[in-house]
Amino acid sequence: MTREETLDLLTRLCQAHSPGGYDAEIDPLVTDLFGQYGGACQRDPAGNLFVLRPGRQPDRRVIVTAHKDELGVIVKRVD
Repeated sequence: MTREETLDLLTRLCQAHSPGGYDAEIDPLVTDLFGQYGGACQRDPAGNLFVLRPGRQPDRRVIVTAHKDELGVIVKRVD
């Protein structure tokens, strides 16, 4: 992946609206990204997305985790 492609991907992911519990905009981006690397995206009952991909060495595993939601704050007053 080139530097420009990486920056484009990060821009798209960072601009996606994704407050906790409202993943309708970020989920398709993440699912598409997983699909580009040969993985079928799955969802667990909590709404987490994951991909299981067989490796070349069955006794070794790599696990990558990340948050797909953004932190949200509601300002109730300013003093």
